[in-house]
Amino acid sequence: MNWRTVTQFLRLFVPLSLLSILLLSGCEEKTPVEPDPDVVIEEIILEEETTTIGSEGGTLSLSDGMTAEIPAGSVSGSTNLTVRKIGSERFFDGPNRSAYRIEVSVEPDEMVLTFPVEPGGTAEDIGVLNYDPENFFQTEADPYPFEYEPSTGTVTVRASANRTLKNPSGRADKRSGKIKEKNTWIVEKEPLVEPDAESKVVDMPFYAQDQLTCWAASIHMMSRGYRSGASSKVPNYLKYAGYPPNTGPGGYMYRVKVPSLLNIYAQSGATGSLYWRGTSAFNNLVEQIDSGRPVLIGRSGHSVMVIGYKKTTPLFGPTAYQFLVHDPGDPNWSNQWKNWDWVINQTISFTTFAEVWIPSKPLDDRPLQTVGLPFTGATGIIRFTHRTEDGNVAFDGTLSIDENEPNWYGWKRTISSLKEIPGITDTLFMKLPLWNADRSNGADVSLRISVRKLDEGEVYSTHQFLSLPIATGPTYFTWSIPVDEMRTGKGEPDYRLKVELLKGGTKVLDQFDVDFRLGPPVPVIESVLPDPAKVGEEITITGKNFGDDEYEGEVSLGGNRLYDISEWSDTRIRLKLPTTARTGELVVTVGEGESDPYYLQVELAEDLLPKLNTSIVAIASFVGVHVSADGTGFDEIEISSGVTGTTIEWSGTSFTLNSDWQEPDNAGGKRLYTFKMTGTLAPKGDSIVTLSALYSVRWEAPDNAFVQIDTKELVFGGVPYGRSVISSDQRIETIIYELYGASVRSRLTKAVWKITDETGDIKFTYDDTDWENEFAQPGLRVAFGRENK
Repeated sequence: MNWRTVTQFLRLFVPLSLLSILLLSGCEEKTPVEPDPDVVIEEIILEEETTTIGSEGGTLSLSDGMTAEIPAGSVSGSTNLTVRKIGSERFFDGPNRSAYRIEVSVEPDEMVLTFPVEPGGTAEDIGVLNYDPENFFQTEADPYPFEYEPSTGTVTVRASANRTLKNPSGRADKRSGKIKEKNTWIVEKEPLVEPDAESKVVDMPFYAQDQLTCWAASIHMMSRGYRSGASSKVPNYLKYAGYPPNTGPGGYMYRVKVPSLLNIYAQSGATGSLYWRGTSAFNNLVEQIDSGRPVLIGRSGHSVMVIGYKKTTPLFGPTAYQFLVHDPGDPNWSNQWKNWDWVINQTISFTTFAEVWIPSKPLDDRPLQTVGLPFTGATGIIRFTHRTEDGNVAFDGTLSIDENEPNWYGWKRTISSLKEIPGITDTLFMKLPLWNADRSNGADVSLRISVRKLDEGEVYSTHQFLSLPIATGPTYFTWSIPVDEMRTGKGEPDYRLKVELLKGGTKVLDQFDVDFRLGPPVPVIESVLPDPAKVGEEITITGKNFGDDEYEGEVSLGGNRLYDISEWSDTRIRLKLPTTARTGELVVTVGEGESDPYYLQVELAEDLLPKLNTSIVAIASFVGVHVSADGTGFDEIEISSGVTGTTIEWSGTSFTLNSDWQEPDNAGGKRLYTFKMTGTLAPKGDSIVTLSALYSVRWEAPDNAFVQIDTKELVFGGVPYGRSVISSDQRIETIIYELYGASVRSRLTKAVWKITDETGDIKFTYDDTDWENEFAQPGLRVAFGRENK
């Protein structure tokens, strides 16, 4: 006999296909310690035999009576045959079961396998399962037909390499049924055991699932029954297991990860197994509940916790019973009685399912009242919001499960993840589900809700009392926290929300906490006085989130920054409008946060500007200047009369009119005259408008005469000068220019004016209408004022 014992450690990495065995479509405490505390399943090779079998056929036997026969003609040439008896088989280990692994080097067409069991009983007590543990698809865990001889306790299986597998719909499955690939065989003999008691219930706390996390919610229920007041949450289980919320676990999960998670978060050892026969699953389920232990059921498509049973008919077997279930997929009811078909047989493919339990009993004083941590609107909500100008509520960030975040949860706006809650938010809103799983009594409880700034301490708390009815659906508790009550200090804006469910005001029944980061508060303008305002006068901006340091913020009007600030606090700003101010959008900016614009009407002060059509008139006399025929050699002269070069002050503002004329010879019949005017209207000397105007003198201009404005031409013809009115969105609401000419034969057919302000050049083109003037000398008349509308 070639016999040896080998220990094989289950690899911690399992192919993704392995996770498909139980596709669950329904469904800051400590971090897992190092080394990884997975429940390591040690597979033990109890016995191993190897031989070579040729085309004549042959048989290999183990000491327990198991035989593997390759009939004559089943293989061409020869094949190496190895048979191992496995102890602690990685997925299906359990009492009343034997596991064998059969390996061949060349695929035979057929094999005859015999497995020993205890003699007696009937074929209904027997089950045979064949599967590939390295590629464990759900439908490949295949209950195999067999023959049973009760007198000898011999189970015979005729394995065929050409056997066609069936998928759940009954159609032929494309995956392989070959002996070589599906090399593991589990044989079980277990008769049905009727419980002695008519009923048994182990009351346990309840939670509803968020998204497809029924398995995690089931672990959460189990953990709370064994460890009161813990602050673990569903994302903890998802992160540790490495399963996104839309991915169901498989046999590996229920044999390794679920027990490991219960070890960590329930701080109790856990065990379990996979089943393919309802008989053994029923026996174990009833045995555990009779011992006061709830059981997690992982069935194809869903995961629930079974906490009780009762016999409802005089019949024999599982169908005579109903089972009390905590179904996390139904948040409206905790304790539900379900029949056996619902608990076990209601599967996508009745192949395998899992049972997991903790060998010890739950706490005697385990809490039956719980508060849910909601991640979707289906079970509740935790969300930051703000109210818009039209009175609607806008969503700024909703608590969500997010496997891309370090803790597997975060805040999202629509589908976008947020690193911080936008500063515009003004309210933290909560709709929390509370359950009372006590089937006999209501419960008086309280909720303590607090917010802690991580670098300072608690900044908000409230304590609310409420009553929960006898076990029915959830009781929803809604609460809103003004964000302004949380903001404090100058440190990092990192916070932790903590919710505690209390009994008697002090005993913690349940709790959770979540972290968030607030973005810089967005400035909010609530009012501006006076409105309308006047240039040169002081305004007061009232609101919030302006900060206490004016050097970290700014105020702009119409896109232009305002500087004359006399007061800056978190709720008020006082400043003086420059005489250059105009009607427009007033905005307060602090850091990267910008307030919604406030439309401020700005009027020109009565005492700063003359009324409309009040004029400054410059009458000029001209001296001839020699210019050569090529246009060079001319001299500049100043107008020696009128107000040339004179400053006229209006209530602290000034306007300067400078006129320079250049008059060349009539070289080639062409004459050039330039008249420049610069206007300044600002108390601090900031130029509000810089104009260059060109004007002709009293002479009869030929058709080729022109006047130039900063390289822009005014072309003269035979029509008198007209009147140009500029009404624009410039610093001055209205500027009126009137050009006068003594010669009725002079005319202005086109004028291009360039106005320069802080934002750049704005150009205007005017086509004037006929207008005559009888002035004896040419001149320029400029009027400033508000246009009367």
